Amino acid sequence: VHIGNDVFIGSRVTILKGARIGNGCVISAGTVVTPNFEAPDMSIVAGNPCRIVGRVKDSAPQPLTASA
Repeated sequence: VHIGNDVFIGSRVTILKGARIGNGCVISAGTVVTPNFEAPDMSIVAGNPCRIVGRVKDSAPQPLTASA
């Protein structure tokens, strides 16, 4: 098993032998990461069996431009 840097792993996640999780990934709660699954950097992974459901947006916070 390889888990990259800055990975968020939710509760009750199972990661099986041979899985590779890239940097900056988010693994949703209850996900089962199957053997030999490879999640590219910045992926959102969910499900049983797992699948890639999205990408983590890598952007700087935007300033507030309007107020109430």
